[in-house]
Amino acid sequence: SKENVTTIAFKTSTPPHPHDKIYIMDFTTLSDITPLPQDDGPITPVCSIAYTPTFVKSFDYLRALLKADERSERAFHLTTECLKMNPANYTVWHYRRRCLIALSGDGDGDGDGDG
Repeated sequence: SKENVTTIAFKTSTPPHPHDKIYIMDFTTLSDITPLPQDDGPITPVCSIAYTPTFVKSFDYLRALLKADERSERAFHLTTECLKMNPANYTVWHYRRRCLIALSGDGDGDGDGDG
């Protein structure tokens, strides 16, 4: 359904340039997962960050997969989408590495390098 497919347009230049990209995140592959909202604690933040709805949805699913310790192809693809929105997120990079290790069949995917 349309509510499960989100188009994310990143405009990198004006006029349109060959490097401009449109990413599509299909959340139907995550329909068996309950998103885990960000916990900002018991006190309302003084200055909240205005995340886009797609950012919130993507990272809610990412937190749920992290909590379940799922290291699957769909988790790997979700890290791709999350990193497109925030490439400086070290947690996502670490989780992506753990997914790659698990998917390669080389080690247990815990990311500690001891296989």
